[in-house]
Amino acid sequence: SSWKIYNRFVISKDKNIRVGVLTEKDPGEKSFNDFTTFHFYARDIGVVKNFVVGDFLFEFGQGLALWSRYSVGKGIETVEILPRNAKGIIPYLSSEENLFLRGAAVQFSFNNLNFYTFYSIRNLDGSIDQSTNQITSIRLDGLHRDSSEIAHQRIVNEKLFGVSLDYSFGETAGIGFLYSTSSYGNEFEKQSLLDPSGNRFDYFAGNYNLSFGNIYFSGEAAYNKISLATINSAEIAVDKNFSLLFSYRNYPYDYWSLHSNGFGEKDGTQNESGFYSGLKWRTNYGSFYFYYDQFKYPIGSDKLPLPIKGNEFLIYYSVKPFRDTEFRLRYTNQLKESVAALNGEYGVVSRRNDNFRTELLYKLSKFVQMRSRIEFVKTYPTSLSSGEKG
Repeated sequence: SSWKIYNRFVISKDKNIRVGVLTEKDPGEKSFNDFTTFHFYARDIGVVKNFVVGDFLFEFGQGLALWSRYSVGKGIETVEILPRNAKGIIPYLSSEENLFLRGAAVQFSFNNLNFYTFYSIRNLDGSIDQSTNQITSIRLDGLHRDSSEIAHQRIVNEKLFGVSLDYSFGETAGIGFLYSTSSYGNEFEKQSLLDPSGNRFDYFAGNYNLSFGNIYFSGEAAYNKISLATINSAEIAVDKNFSLLFSYRNYPYDYWSLHSNGFGEKDGTQNESGFYSGLKWRTNYGSFYFYYDQFKYPIGSDKLPLPIKGNEFLIYYSVKPFRDTEFRLRYTNQLKESVAALNGEYGVVSRRNDNFRTELLYKLSKFVQMRSRIEFVKTYPTSLSSGEKG
């Protein structure tokens, strides 16, 4: 069937109890309920703050060991993107078919102390080498349209257990700790320097936040028995209209977690280090936003295992000259290296992208808004390609 079919059913009572079921079929899939997700969720029952049976997500710290698939990356909000506000247990009811947890989770609250425990068991889409019986990949597209895709459906068994606690020292400080372990029905095949190996992965993580005057410090460190991934940030609120953010991240190439989602230039909390600076300034003449991010990948690729680097900055300005009129101006510039082949040899090439955008928004009425946009994009040429404009 070429139809996309989506059904969502939710029953709730006083926001304390909720039952949810979702079914979804992508175009080309044969089963009308190719994907089904469900949960029973309850909250604020004595010392039980949150409880879920079925499908859920778990967020801890800054996402280096465990996080949902949803997070805010670099954009026009240049300061408040960090630190992240971990929600702990989140009942799941989305049509995204991968990387959620299925089992049970509970949160106990005792004044300023929270204790969490969770267990998940489910089968993931993937590829298994028939000769070695090893996992060669985890498939995340969620598509099961033909016999080839169906053959990869739910063949990788995953079990995940974890415990976590956090303690708040009022509004000035807080700490948290996490232990989680994941095991798989087959070992992973290590095909490159960035691939995992084995079938069991243990994670120990700790996070902190500390207010010192008008400076707010936060961070997390996560250890996988091989290497340590870290992120540390400092937000400085000069006054209510002017604030700064500085953040340093370091994710080693041999750190790997399927369920991590740390802040960075690319997906995956692995093989990246970077320093981010952000600024936000509100004035009577409009609001100014700026960030500059420098990043490096310690391993460029298996073909050329050398570091590659890049940087990116954004300037964004917004002003309302009249009550119902807003003008926006945005400019981004990215310079990024990559590994490419030329005449049979691999080398590092760089490419720069410029993006300039202006927008004019006018609100005609409560229900009608007009928007006009002009955008210019330019890709500067490298030794391997010609320049492109659009």
